[in-house]
Amino acid sequence: MTPSTPRHPIRIGVQLRQQHTTYQSYADAVRRAEDLGVDTIWDWDHFFPLTGDPQGSNFEGWTLLTAMVTLTRRAAHSGYRCRLV
Repeated sequence: MTPSTPRHPIRIGVQLRQQHTTYQSYADAVRRAEDLGVDTIWDWDHFFPLTGDPQGSNFEGWTLLTAMVTLTRRAAHSGYRCRLV
């Protein structure tokens, strides 16, 4: 009997919040996540912070996705969008 191969291997992803931070700190977190071996790195598409000071810093999600691609070699990237019906 041979060991079976999983049909759907487990993939690990991380969502990094782009609020109340600097670009350098966020870029460091993206690089660190890839160094740790995550398969996917996510951000969100909100135009303002969801917690803390509503006037605090928050990077726009789609532009940030482009920046994330330039920082990594292997991990896939995506934006998280929550749709209210």
